[in-house]
Amino acid sequence: MQADLFEYLNSKKSCELFICEDLNKAYNYSYVFEYFNIKSFVLPDFRAEENDDLRSFLDELISFSNRLYDFYNCKEKKVLISPVASILHKLPNEQNLKPIKLEFAQSVNKEELFKMLKCSAYSLVDSVSTKAEFCIKNEKIDIFCINYENPIRIVFFDNEIESIKFYDINTGLSFKDELLEIDILPIISRVEYDFFEQINNECSELDEYLSVFFWKLKLNDLLDYYSHLCSSNFLDFSNRLNNILSPAKKYKDCKVLINNDFFKINSQKNITLLASNENKFLEFSFGENVKKVISPAIINISSNDEYIISLNKKEYKQRKIKASLNINELNKNDFIVHEKYGIGKFIGLELIKIQNTQQEFIKILYANDDKLLLPANSLHLIDKYVASSIPVLDKLGKNTFVKLKEKLKTKLFAIANSICELAAKRALIKAKSISIPLEYEIFKNAVDFSLTPDQQKAINDIFCDMQKSYPMDRLLSADVGFGKTEVAMHAIFACVKNNYNALFFAPTTLLCAQHYNTLKERFKDYDIDIFRLDRYSNTKSKILASKKAKIIIGTHSLLSLELENVALIVVDEEHKFGVKHKEKLKQLCLYAHQLSMSATPIPRTLNQALSTLKSYSCILTPPLERLDVRSFVKIYDDALIKEIIARELRRKGQIFYIHNHIASIEYKKRYLQDLFPKLKILVLHSKVDNNTAQEQMLAFMNKEYDLLLSTSIVESGIDLQNANTIIIENANRFGIADLHQLRGRVGRSNIQGFCYYLIDNDEISEDAKKRLLSLESNSYLGSGHMLAQMDLELRGGGNLLGAEQSGHIEQLGYALYIKMLEEQINLLSKNESKKQDFEQKLLVNAYISDELVSNEKIRLNLYRRLNECKNMSELSNFVDEFSDSFSKPDEVSNNYFKLIAIKIKALEQNIIEISNFDSNIRILYADKKSLVLKANSKNDSDILNCVLEFLNKKN
Repeated sequence: MQADLFEYLNSKKSCELFICEDLNKAYNYSYVFEYFNIKSFVLPDFRAEENDDLRSFLDELISFSNRLYDFYNCKEKKVLISPVASILHKLPNEQNLKPIKLEFAQSVNKEELFKMLKCSAYSLVDSVSTKAEFCIKNEKIDIFCINYENPIRIVFFDNEIESIKFYDINTGLSFKDELLEIDILPIISRVEYDFFEQINNECSELDEYLSVFFWKLKLNDLLDYYSHLCSSNFLDFSNRLNNILSPAKKYKDCKVLINNDFFKINSQKNITLLASNENKFLEFSFGENVKKVISPAIINISSNDEYIISLNKKEYKQRKIKASLNINELNKNDFIVHEKYGIGKFIGLELIKIQNTQQEFIKILYANDDKLLLPANSLHLIDKYVASSIPVLDKLGKNTFVKLKEKLKTKLFAIANSICELAAKRALIKAKSISIPLEYEIFKNAVDFSLTPDQQKAINDIFCDMQKSYPMDRLLSADVGFGKTEVAMHAIFACVKNNYNALFFAPTTLLCAQHYNTLKERFKDYDIDIFRLDRYSNTKSKILASKKAKIIIGTHSLLSLELENVALIVVDEEHKFGVKHKEKLKQLCLYAHQLSMSATPIPRTLNQALSTLKSYSCILTPPLERLDVRSFVKIYDDALIKEIIARELRRKGQIFYIHNHIASIEYKKRYLQDLFPKLKILVLHSKVDNNTAQEQMLAFMNKEYDLLLSTSIVESGIDLQNANTIIIENANRFGIADLHQLRGRVGRSNIQGFCYYLIDNDEISEDAKKRLLSLESNSYLGSGHMLAQMDLELRGGGNLLGAEQSGHIEQLGYALYIKMLEEQINLLSKNESKKQDFEQKLLVNAYISDELVSNEKIRLNLYRRLNECKNMSELSNFVDEFSDSFSKPDEVSNNYFKLIAIKIKALEQNIIEISNFDSNIRILYADKKSLVLKANSKNDSDILNCVLEFLNKKN
């Protein structure tokens, strides 16, 4: 694929418009163009058919506008890359995309401005929440322009623009910097107001201009204007797509395992090695035949005498660095626990000068106003104090904390002994070993999507566990819609193909029915019997009569099933099962492998995961097409309810409305019916019998209803891709796990989901407020694991084996308690992995510059993450993310990254200390041997490069 285009461009040929199958391939081809210094602009994959409601395709229309505007205004050598479905539509030219220009102190007719925004396909709303919306607030106008990452607030004095600023969409607060001018880019085209009015008047009751405008515009066929080249034969789409890329003769696409052996074997070939930063090259040793190129491109092709390969990997969606609520983050005045000095209070970062060099230190306050300065690279010595009470500060210079630790060690030893006994019992139990079946690769490749890296790792870990002779007990944590069930089905397939039975527990009958249908569809080609057992589907006699290996999906009704030959038990939404049911499960699982799944494990479950009672897998990478669900915490208001429902109806979607009180749910239905007389409302709660509920849900799925008014039963059972707005009344009365699961009911496809947490604001506790704010700030994909940690902090550490532990957690804090407990477990299990200490004593200017990262809280979080880097690959990924989120590292920041690289390599080579005096560098090994290096000068970069070159040669 890439080889064909590479050979074409390498022969000095070019094109202005490149057409390929889909968006993934478009990005793969864009890397090749960028390699040849041709600026590429990738259009979205627009698969709307004529007269489809365009509100469901708003993201693609916005992307068209931005990409084409950038393409038209680019003066470099350039190419437009388009999926074939997109280029078949007529698209805007430069004139269509002419922006509205506003400047500071400009006199503006506001009525005319409002008209121009409407004619640019922007929607007038009560409150701006997404791109292409604007609202009017007296002398202020908020506009979320499609060409900016943040919305803009314009302040007028009469008709004159007095201020233009970006503001934060979550807080509503304006940023400090004033803007002198802005360009407001239209969606596809800015039309005349008469045309806008005409289209609006022609729309049906629930439609609007934005629903249909694209189909009414006179746009351009880009094939008339640009020379094109097609990656494949697309003549079935259009006979005009007749210029087809020839297959490569010299080059071919390749997949290689890049390691030092690869470079040795291919030492006679020319190798061009691509990497996004220098640190990635440090992982390998290679000769002069390798040409290093700094590039973000991912190209892997070869010929008989040449390789062009990349160390970069495809990126899945990740949140940019933002300080978030979790147990590792420190805020000013947070309590911390130092391994040696005990409980103190974090009061900030401070830049300290040492012998003409500067480094950043963490300042910690202790009793009697004493302060401790801790180097940023020693962050591993402290943890945030997490417990349910406010601690007393320890005194520096006293051994009080050391004595307390020694005293608690005895008690922790007893707890560790209990844990080890439990593990030893499990180790003695002979489990049914499950091997990977021969048909597995066929099963794995039978779906039209690729597993994410996290899914693949989880499956590998599960297979590894199930092949052992003792039973697996693994927790699989993954955000809603990230593919937990797919992972579980791989384990189930292996189990049944090894002629063992598999049980699948679900907390509700609705979720049970959904899993049953999912598994029936996934396993239909493999001759596997699947049964459902719950209070409405009693197949007990059939199950017991069947002698084949089978899958039984059910609620807690499964606990009464006496079935032999069970090798695997899958438990979905583990936090929904009560303590008694969990105890019965434990007995049932004694001789079977157990896989527990949850999007947000409750603290007890997370405690077990973190303290090795369970093995742990976490899926953090979302499917490529998924969007995060935009979340808002709002005070209940009739006008807001009308706006939320009307917005979803306008884009032909459906709404969940959570009213968690059966007695008043019919009253709520009448209230909503008064607001929207034509609204078709379905009511669902636990007193509706199951058969009726199933029939009604099917009707809702078929779009016979607009709104589902429900209790929280919707939380664990419904997966509907057309329902993309959820309203949750009295959100402060729900737990964080429940709220996260409810939000996960929307945004299950590639359409933007919205979640509104409504509160009365009268009697809301600080904990409830904090819980809701954490959900609002963590609405991005993959936030479930972070929210579990947040819940842990809010509720306190919880218990691992009994209530007596809560006192220990109060004295030490949760993090240090777990650390010490694990040390004791390691001692008892003879799994001592002696922690090697390394002291960094290089006197160089090295710190994360506050000019790049001015926010101290974020800077501290970056230091912590850097100190947690275990290898060069993790460091490289961090540097990539830092450059993307902030800026290219300056000299002092780059020096700090090099210090981390030195630490990683030193630990690999059993080095315990590296220090310098001027240009003389001393390296001390654990066996007390030492050697001295001589740098070219006492310049910071010479010292650091001298050490790195030495360490790299030793690898």
